[in-house]
Amino acid sequence: MFRVLKKTIRDPVLESKISELKTLGKKFVLWTLVAELVMVLEPYPVKWFFDGFNQKWPITTMASICILIFVVYLFGTRIHYKMDKPRNHFFWLTWATLWNYCQYRQQKLGTDWHIQHSTGEKESIVAKNVTKVENLADEFLFNTAPITLRIIFTAMGIWWLGLHFGAIALVTIAAFTISLIKTEKIMEPLRKQFREQMKKIERHGAELVKNWRILKQLGIEEESYRENDKLLMDFCEKERPRFEIFRKNYNRKEDIISLFRAIMYGAIFKFSDPAQWGSIILATAWMERIFSNLYRFYNLERHLNEGKEAGREICAMLDIIPSVIQPKEPKWPESGMRGKVELRNVNMKYPGVETPILKKINCSVRPFHCVAFVGRTGSGKTTLASLLIREYDPTEGKILIDGIDLKELDYNRYRKEIAIVSQKIDLFDGTIAENVRKAKPSATTDEVVDALKKADAWEFVEKTTKGLETLIGEDGVQLSGGQRQRLAIARALVRNPKILILDEATSSLDAESQAEVQKTIDNLMQKRLATIFIIAHRLSTIRQADQIIVLDNGKIVESGSHQELVQSNGLFNQFLKTETEYLSEIKKLKEEASDEPSY
Repeated sequence: MFRVLKKTIRDPVLESKISELKTLGKKFVLWTLVAELVMVLEPYPVKWFFDGFNQKWPITTMASICILIFVVYLFGTRIHYKMDKPRNHFFWLTWATLWNYCQYRQQKLGTDWHIQHSTGEKESIVAKNVTKVENLADEFLFNTAPITLRIIFTAMGIWWLGLHFGAIALVTIAAFTISLIKTEKIMEPLRKQFREQMKKIERHGAELVKNWRILKQLGIEEESYRENDKLLMDFCEKERPRFEIFRKNYNRKEDIISLFRAIMYGAIFKFSDPAQWGSIILATAWMERIFSNLYRFYNLERHLNEGKEAGREICAMLDIIPSVIQPKEPKWPESGMRGKVELRNVNMKYPGVETPILKKINCSVRPFHCVAFVGRTGSGKTTLASLLIREYDPTEGKILIDGIDLKELDYNRYRKEIAIVSQKIDLFDGTIAENVRKAKPSATTDEVVDALKKADAWEFVEKTTKGLETLIGEDGVQLSGGQRQRLAIARALVRNPKILILDEATSSLDAESQAEVQKTIDNLMQKRLATIFIIAHRLSTIRQADQIIVLDNGKIVESGSHQELVQSNGLFNQFLKTETEYLSEIKKLKEEASDEPSY
């Protein structure tokens, strides 16, 4: 874990934040030392007061001591204020930095990792674990560190007052520490069991929230309730013996403190001179301070275990090397990226799968031309799109962009030069303008409008009550399917990509919406704004493509223009005939339905 943390601290992304945290940390440590030393010395003038009271000092001296008591406590308050400022800022800056960095690193992980982990698990790794780590940091900064220093300084003062007091303090602290360690050994496996059960509950709860609609549609809310109830009741049953063990160990630590408190008062009675009221009262106050502060370590024990487990999970994620990374010496075309793409003997096999999905794919695409990939489900069309946007690297072969191997190309820069519009559109809860600007945050209003016009979306945007500032709801719920698709195309176009990938962008739309989006795609192909790759399900959508590549079982079996492939009477022609027959049958059924009398 420490190796990962050391590596993380050296990440250039965190350089400015780490520098600021180091400065704040030094201030916090300095002021904490001063503040705790002052707090320990605060009761000392009270010793003088009782000594003077016992020895009948002059009234002026006693009055001066009273004023001194007020000044010392007032000074302590101001010192604590000076300490709290850097401590509070240090805590929240650490929290913000850790949260943001974990989300950043999670986004950087490969597609394979994201596929293997559910949304609930990913949220838990960052949100819940960072919160637990910060709870530990909060406990350490605002509780453990100050009280540890307080106990150390107080124990030193007690040794100075008398060896018998110092011996009692030392044995008390040692006995409490041993008890704390023993309790930890007993509780750790129980806490691990607790965490595993909580993960199951959280994962199941996330699934219920995520899939509420399908549960309602299937009418299985009661079944879901019973399944969830069984999971939660099982947790409650196992929690009872865990709590009993915890409580027994808690009582043992309390008994240790109670025992040594009694021993302390016995030592005062036996070894102290009754005439030295001040020393007796000061020793009692300091010992009680040690006892009361030992109680505060109970929270540390709980937070420490939660924080350790959370830290392990965070470090495990931070230690993962993404499957696709930025090359150490990235390359870039000297004249800038134009969009020429070439695939040479590309083979692709997904992690953990033996059967290759793509086999010896060879093709070359000129800049600003349009290529369509067609084929049966599972033939490798979407996999090709994933390779082009470098979600994965090919198992064998090369993908060249303007003559440079995609693995050697500046990955961060390349991702800003390409855009993809897929079948499943993900929009953000915000305005139309905010959604378009997600692809280019610096885009001006004119650039946003221009992108919407290129995507044939400006017409419906103008008709909304607030135009660009219209709220579209979570995942664009306020828009129709065609509007959502065209908004996604506008989002892709606002960055003026050199490569545009349309992955079955019309397959999930109704006939009217499909016609609207297809008009947009046809305009893009005619204007030659970018090198366009179309992953097609409906063959009628790719008539204007410069080249159509037919895939079957991961291999290219045909290639040519629409007209050439129709004339070749190959697999493409079979697909086309099947689609034509299907569309004719649908049309016939609609006509028959419209002829039926209504009642």
